[in-house]
Amino acid sequence: FFLLAGALLYWTLVRAEPAQGLTPEGQKALAVFALCVFFWVFEVLPLMITSLLAIILIPLSGVMTASQAY
Repeated sequence: FFLLAGALLYWTLVRAEPAQGLTPEGQKALAVFALCVFFWVFEVLPLMITSLLAIILIPLSGVMTASQAY
């Protein structure tokens, strides 16, 4: 249930209207951050897996290139 709720949270934040002065890349980065915080608070995944998920989602979301994220 929490995995689905996290995916819904991420999708909602990515699709939401960006705040004034926030770039689309910034909106996606905040969505990744919110997803990781959600997973950490509710202990959906182990902390190490969640941190790796953040490193993987940043380039997949188009926030920055993979070499910059790694």
